[in-house]
Amino acid sequence: MKILLEKLDQHTSTQDKELEKLRQAQKEKEVMEEENLQLRKQLKSFALSSGPSLDEIDGLRAVNDRLEADNARLCERLVSLEEEVNDLAMEKASLVSTLQLMQDELMASEEHRHRTNSKS
Repeated sequence: MKILLEKLDQHTSTQDKELEKLRQAQKEKEVMEEENLQLRKQLKSFALSSGPSLDEIDGLRAVNDRLEADNARLCERLVSLEEEVNDLAMEKASLVSTLQLMQDELMASEEHRHRTNSKS
């Protein structure tokens, strides 16, 4: 039972680390989106003064679309991992509870055996 709990702890820890990596990637993506927005503003300002380049605008739209798709994928993965971590935490709590009940039963059984042997 202890080995199962250790494995569950390891798995939960691994999931927590992966979740943190995804959160970090999400933050980095948000920073990139902000930089993209600033670059778009600069490009728009430049395009207004020199005339817009359709290739540049299309390129920025493609980058923005890719970033939005990556963001959606990361958000879905984040939600999935959070659900998995919650499920594992509930499973761990259930296993700990079961282990406690088994220990209590073993103690009661040992006490009963000790009392029975003492009376003889």
